[in-house]
Amino acid sequence: MATYRPDNNTLLKADCILEYVLDTTVYPREHECLRELRLITQNHPLSFMGSSPDQMQFFSVLLKMTGAKNAIEVGVFTGYSLLATALALPDDGKVVAIDVSREYYELGRPVIENAGVAHKVDFRQGDGLAVLDQLLADGGDGGAAGAFDFAYADADKEQYRGYHERLLRLVRVGGVVAYDNTLWGGSVAMPRDTPGSSAYDRVVRDYMVGFNAMVAADDRVEACLLPIADGITLCRRLKPLLVTLFRPVQQSRRLKRTTPARVSSTAMAAANGDARGVNGGIQSKEMKTAIHSNDSPKTLLKSEALHEYMLKTMVYPRENEFMRELRLITNEHTYGFMSSPPEEGQLLSLLLKLTGAKNTIEVGVFTGCSVLATALTIPDDGKVTAIDVSREYFDLGLPVIKKAGVAHKVDFREGPAMPILDKLLADEENEGKFDFAFVDADKGNYGEYHERLLRLVRAGGVLAYDNTLWGGSVALEDDSVLEEFDQDIRRSILAFNAKIAGDPRVEAVQLPVSDGITLCRRLLPVDDPTNPPAPPAAAATAQPEEDLIAMTTGNGDAPVIKNVHSDIDSTNKTLLKSDALYKYVLDTTVLPREPECMRELRLITDKHQWGFMQSSADEAQLLGMLLKMAGAKRTIEVGVFTGYSLLATALALPEDGKVVAIDPDRESYEIGRPFIEKAGVAHKVDFREGKGLEKLDELLAEEAAAGREAAFDFAFVDADKPNYVKYHEQLLQLVRVGGHIIYDNTLWAGTVALPPDTPLSDLDRRFSVAIRDLNSRLAADPRIDVCQLAIADGVTICRRLV
Repeated sequence: MATYRPDNNTLLKADCILEYVLDTTVYPREHECLRELRLITQNHPLSFMGSSPDQMQFFSVLLKMTGAKNAIEVGVFTGYSLLATALALPDDGKVVAIDVSREYYELGRPVIENAGVAHKVDFRQGDGLAVLDQLLADGGDGGAAGAFDFAYADADKEQYRGYHERLLRLVRVGGVVAYDNTLWGGSVAMPRDTPGSSAYDRVVRDYMVGFNAMVAADDRVEACLLPIADGITLCRRLKPLLVTLFRPVQQSRRLKRTTPARVSSTAMAAANGDARGVNGGIQSKEMKTAIHSNDSPKTLLKSEALHEYMLKTMVYPRENEFMRELRLITNEHTYGFMSSPPEEGQLLSLLLKLTGAKNTIEVGVFTGCSVLATALTIPDDGKVTAIDVSREYFDLGLPVIKKAGVAHKVDFREGPAMPILDKLLADEENEGKFDFAFVDADKGNYGEYHERLLRLVRAGGVLAYDNTLWGGSVALEDDSVLEEFDQDIRRSILAFNAKIAGDPRVEAVQLPVSDGITLCRRLLPVDDPTNPPAPPAAAATAQPEEDLIAMTTGNGDAPVIKNVHSDIDSTNKTLLKSDALYKYVLDTTVLPREPECMRELRLITDKHQWGFMQSSADEAQLLGMLLKMAGAKRTIEVGVFTGYSLLATALALPEDGKVVAIDPDRESYEIGRPFIEKAGVAHKVDFREGKGLEKLDELLAEEAAAGREAAFDFAFVDADKPNYVKYHEQLLQLVRVGGHIIYDNTLWAGTVALPPDTPLSDLDRRFSVAIRDLNSRLAADPRIDVCQLAIADGVTICRRLV
């Protein structure tokens, strides 16, 4: 087998992850006939041609979601995917199955018949293109143009383009066409001459690269490429377009660059005090180099090859010809790295369309790439106020903006941004006038720009800030060796991110696109009396953290548990590979919004000898959000410890809400009770001391005596793992249909995906086995919808269906 194609038909880095996914969420729900045919196919010499079970589970969901009734399959082999399709279609549905070989299909046909769905299958032997042409010419029961809801192609890759043209005619508007193997073992992002690749693999790779580019440029479809199995491309057919908004541009020779390899800090500071672009990565403290230069790759992705592939398949083919022309001109500039990269321009264009923006502001223009993207997107009577200290750079792009026919939408204003924004604010009519703002200027003033733009942009409008991850440096240690300029920018960005995370006037999200983009949606008018006050800095109002840490509980003499959680506290309870990145998430988006009473309790609990048992801060934040989204009023918590997650629940419930909190250890709960009382929510807590199973039985009897059945909205379980399965059965009787049950520690530090012979402590091995059992049962439970999140130590969310 060539090195391009993974034997296990997955693009995941770790085989054990795929195995765990299959064993917990796929195989338990796999139809018995599908399982039988899969095992038969595995014994075939060409078994690698079969579709993977996780892929077919996904397709089954798609077919049901779209309400598909008539389907086409090009490439059948033994019929595993065909059987999955037939099982998902309604009883009067039909799938036209096309393959050049009846011999392979005959291996699976008895299983299809045994499944009782053979009447849905119309098998047609022959060349795929010829059979599709016959379907298009057929006006009878065989189908006609637009008569099909879904199509799946997993056949000869060199014919994918031909299949695409025919299937788009056969599938209705709004229908879906799915193509398999579109990443071909990841080879599309590898050099063509990768060692070990066969001639066949190189040929197929080339076909896939060409096909992906064609689909990306096809304005007749919405396309999405998913890294499931060997790569699946989904195309949703759109209505015929009267005007082609985007057209593919022929690739041309890249203009030769005459710029220096690096630009000095002085030169960068002179260029508007700004450096745009993206980092190729800062890997060590010893390497002192500029984060942004003309030679640094414009991405935060680990793989430059993957970034290039994304650009070539999804960005460049749809890039407007004038955007491309200006991008190439800008690339030749000494400070070309300051320009917004094309994928960022594509995102800005999408956001402007989604928000229906008409009046926008841009602070920091350079040659005008992002201005042009904006002007091309807003309506003909729209306006972008573009602010920059240098007209010289803007004049480089102005001829292209004029050629694009959008110069009338651009109001360029030369000068420092702050006075220009203040001048705009001096006119009261400008307050709340703008729909969108984009800032890519001097990072040290981002905070000041934010305050002014919040007054200029309407409630519901969007503010976008560029470079908010600054080449990933925000997650580096403070003593990392960086150029002085980069250190200054890093400090400014860190401060700005903290400000945004704590700003109650906006909803904020940070995206790892380009060099990091932070989107802020303004919530309320700035002076609205219902605006919550800005949260005070922790150091200004709180007891000093070192004093709180000193307030330890327990005698400190207990032996340390030698298990996977022995060195864990609220600052490192994560499954992320990078502790620095997790710390940054906590410091920017979690801890700044953590209520003071929760912070105090968290820090005290961290010093407890069993401190690792407490829920993490990001998990508690998620619980609070889920409770509010669900409108929960009556809840249950099994496993309280010192009460950190209990306090998060009580704070999220309405004033007349109630949480029944169960734990066998009142002593630990008493540590947290003063903070619950201090927070003013003790009246919402009904603490019950005792074993979880016994107390839940008592609660069931109590509810029955009161004439209530399944009257709780929400439950959270973080208790003895071997009893999780039993808790599940009890809670399904207590929580209402549509209610939620949350289980903590469902990945147990990742041990669930480790080989069975991995050295573990007795406790870890016992708990890991219990969690594996729970996960397999939840995955197979038809009474719930289930979703597992890699937050903290693994959180599984169950929504009761029946």
